[in-house]
Amino acid sequence: MTFGENIRSLRIKNNMRQKELADKLYVTPQTISKWENDLSEPDFQMIQKLIDVFQVSHDTLFKGENDFSYEGVLYTVLKDTRIIRVYHRFIFSISILIVALMFTSAHLYTLNLPAIFLIIHVGVVVSLIIYVIVLFQWKQNYDNQPKEILDIYPNKLVIKKTNKEIFFKDIDTIKLSKYQANNGLRIFDNTGVMTIIDTHHKKTYLRDVLDIQDIQKIIEKIQQ
Repeated sequence: MTFGENIRSLRIKNNMRQKELADKLYVTPQTISKWENDLSEPDFQMIQKLIDVFQVSHDTLFKGENDFSYEGVLYTVLKDTRIIRVYHRFIFSISILIVALMFTSAHLYTLNLPAIFLIIHVGVVVSLIIYVIVLFQWKQNYDNQPKEILDIYPNKLVIKKTNKEIFFKDIDTIKLSKYQANNGLRIFDNTGVMTIIDTHHKKTYLRDVLDIQDIQKIIEKIQQ
């Protein structure tokens, strides 16, 4: 049993939810989740607090027992709440640019310039309008998505918005992709899209997912 699994075992034996333990230690539930999944480790002072909370010895905290089987939530996937500022900034900035270009297009129309100049100009405006529409749709999806996007269990995924369960045995591929420069949203290094493809090739997209790298490690650990 790993150190993280020992913490989870002791938490369950003390009838604590992750939030209850987090409140006692003055950390976030996500921090507890990362400890339990061996994505990070508490510092020395926090280890002492864990020993006090669980009322166990140092050896018990680190060695644990080997007969513990956990079937609850391993990790709760969160949406990146910072990304809403990015959507607002992009939509506002490009909208202002579109308005300016439309006035410029009207002015070009009054000049005796080759038609190709006006065509190119209008093409740029149309492209920007399409991009704003796409961004607005992404923003709408963001607004409709709860803060907690997904729960990861040892045998399944549960989408929080719809309570839909997707068992790992029915999943063909899980792809986690960071936002890249070519989609215009590479603002935060560890934010991106989670794509779930089931055995019937049906795809489920979850956007603006926080801590992509941590989720990747947990999924790989489960699938080993």
